[in-house]
Amino acid sequence: MAPEIMNYVPRIDPANSEYTSAVDLWALGCIVFRLATGAPPFPPGLALGAFCQNPDRNFPFKNLSLSEDGVRFIRELLVPN
Repeated sequence: MAPEIMNYVPRIDPANSEYTSAVDLWALGCIVFRLATGAPPFPPGLALGAFCQNPDRNFPFKNLSLSEDGVRFIRELLVPN
């Protein structure tokens, strides 16, 4: 689930309960990651929270056997804010 849904990051407009297409782009990044590795990018537990606090340091790239463009594509989809 996207960080906004899990309340790991604040919404741009907290008064608005609707989600933007950013949630769908996050889901696409998770799907592509899982297709490339066979595992979810953020297993249940604290992984998503840690990633949201420091995305550059906690990006789960170690299992990605993709080209630089492929890794960049996923990184640009999995943006917490």
